[in-house]
Amino acid sequence: GMSLKPLFIDDPDTAKDIDPERLSDQELVEKYKREELSTKERIMEFFSSHPNIAKRLQALE
Repeated sequence: GMSLKPLFIDDPDTAKDIDPERLSDQELVEKYKREELSTKERIMEFFSSHPNIAKRLQALE
């Protein structure tokens, strides 16, 4: 299948908050879609030129 890794700034395989077991691209998308944004993330998004990845994935539904 098509890889979603180009959509991420950091390599999702080496991200610290991901389980040591490798997640498939679809599992990774589902993980991010379920995330709630913290207050800090909402504030950072205000100053960002792009929405948070979780919001972008949720908007695709």
